[in-house]
Amino acid sequence: MRQLNICIFLSFIHLTLFSQISFTDLDRLTRITKDVKALSHDTMMGRKSATKYEWKAGNYIISELNKISVQKLPGYESFRLAFTINNDKIKRDTTADIIAYIDNGAPYTLT
Repeated sequence: MRQLNICIFLSFIHLTLFSQISFTDLDRLTRITKDVKALSHDTMMGRKSATKYEWKAGNYIISELNKISVQKLPGYESFRLAFTINNDKIKRDTTADIIAYIDNGAPYTLT
């Protein structure tokens, strides 16, 4: 189930982020397969929020975004958007989402 969720999530990322970047169908399939394998690998340990494994997965995603010259969201110094969560075991914990930006030349952009 975890791999299916990852596949759906990565497919969404690929469809939204890379829809404006030219890839062949084989390139897309190869890329999605590579990313799913990397992010679902046992060394990621499930990527639980606020762990070093979440950070490791985030580093992988940021590395891939840098390879295709995707920009940080304007006004942000990092691809990471930190926020605090409440956790049953630890009352407050800091985690981060990965955010990116592709300028499509539209007069308005939703972020």
